[in-house]
Amino acid sequence: MDKKTYFAPPERSSSEMIAHASERILREELLVTTLNVFPESILLLDRNRQAVFVNKKLLDLTGIADSGAVLGKRPGEIFQCVRAGAGPSGCGTGEECRQCGAVLAILEAQGGRCSEKECRLRTVAASGGCAAFDLRVWASPFAVGPATFALVTLKDIHDEKRREVLERIFFHDLMNETGGVYSFSLAMAEGKMPCDASHAGLVHTAAKRMVELIRAQKDLRAAERGEYVVMPEKLRVRDLLEELIRFVAEAEYARDKTIELERDDGIWLVAERNLLFRVLLNLLKNALEATGVSGVVRIGCKRNGARYLFYVHNAAVIPEPDRLSIFQRSFSTKGAGRGIGTYGAKLFTERYLGGRLWFESGGEQGTTFFVEIL
Repeated sequence: MDKKTYFAPPERSSSEMIAHASERILREELLVTTLNVFPESILLLDRNRQAVFVNKKLLDLTGIADSGAVLGKRPGEIFQCVRAGAGPSGCGTGEECRQCGAVLAILEAQGGRCSEKECRLRTVAASGGCAAFDLRVWASPFAVGPATFALVTLKDIHDEKRREVLERIFFHDLMNETGGVYSFSLAMAEGKMPCDASHAGLVHTAAKRMVELIRAQKDLRAAERGEYVVMPEKLRVRDLLEELIRFVAEAEYARDKTIELERDDGIWLVAERNLLFRVLLNLLKNALEATGVSGVVRIGCKRNGARYLFYVHNAAVIPEPDRLSIFQRSFSTKGAGRGIGTYGAKLFTERYLGGRLWFESGGEQGTTFFVEIL
């Protein structure tokens, strides 16, 4: 017999049960009015985690026009979570759902306890791409007459999480680069390092990385607001990749590691140079950080029909639980506040470079990130 769940109970309420529960709630006019004017998104879920009521704020958040279209659905199915269809019995029943803050909070509420969690969702967007939600979830038992439901309140905290991540990664990386400039300049001032062209070049490279960090944060914020102005230009791929390698060569994360630039057959293309550079810089930096001493990272580009395929490869394998979360706004394997990179790379690639970004990881092949653009 096939397994019906890997986590939460799989049972479903019938359409008749959903309709009956929904009608019971709608008869409570004061309750319905109160929930509809509440400033956060609200769902009432039955014992099988299926919606029997949603307020207007939730419809606004999800872009759904008719509340009838969500009755009987579980939260992940309402938001079109990419994981909802992976479980054998829908939302909450997949292996990845064990880490979902929304499911955990709802199960605790059904056990009679109030709960507060955070939930990060990657959803299927109407355009066919992906969107991300960062949500704070409150869940508690809630009685309407003799029936008990789970009252679930959702708050969109993506601005809060984005600001938190931006501050942490920006100041963390900026302090690293500033420390390098300070150390070099201090050594020169004290006569411990010659003020020659070679050492001046080290200071210049570190300062250049500082400027790039500041520009990256500025461009990311503009991209999220839809305000970034794309300025395509003709580029020689090899020049771009060689500059990229020079840019990271003196960084701490590249020390004692080899970057191999693979042949590109003299490819030229037209693209927004700054964004393409930034996307590839992020992927190359991540690959180097995942690579051990004496390890090798390969980078290159090849024609793929009418498109151009860039790739960055390293020998490390991304753990299975992390793979579905790799492009979420706040996710990182490097600790709290280190997750803007791959999210930003995907945003730039898909929204502004007219391409797509994905990866393959596993077995003996290691990990390869691909950027395909026209």
